[in-house]
Amino acid sequence: MYIFLAILIVVLIFDQFLKYEILRLAFHKYGTINIDSISYLFRSEIIDIALVFNKGVAFSFLAFLGDNLKYIQLFLILIIIIFFIQQRRFFEEYFIGFGFIFGGGISNIIDRFLYKGVVDYIYWHYQFNFAIFNLADMSINLGIIIMIITMLIKRKNAR
Repeated sequence: MYIFLAILIVVLIFDQFLKYEILRLAFHKYGTINIDSISYLFRSEIIDIALVFNKGVAFSFLAFLGDNLKYIQLFLILIIIIFFIQQRRFFEEYFIGFGFIFGGGISNIIDRFLYKGVVDYIYWHYQFNFAIFNLADMSINLGIIIMIITMLIKRKNAR
């Protein structure tokens, strides 16, 4: 449980710090922050630092839900916490992955309450165009990968 909380807190603090710095740099560069447009802070041939406020979830999916999305996500997290309390063994088997997933997820929900959208800033576009994302998104994906690897190892060891 302590490792889960440590991962969650480190991801949450580091992600919120990076987002604060991106917002500070954007405000310093442009004098204002427009939540409805993209603000480029650094450009290169491979990756840009570009501030955008994502009002949906992955790839702006469900953006039409507007302000209600943050309450839906908060409700879902509470349901998942109740599930973990009831299914403690499942949680204990995958606590490292869940630490990364919850750290990133909670950080993005905080953004929705503070800024009416998730602060995204990493635009990787080398030889293709990909969605703009943030450290919390990477943390969520890392958590899923860790859970899949853990599941595969457990399955292999059970044979």
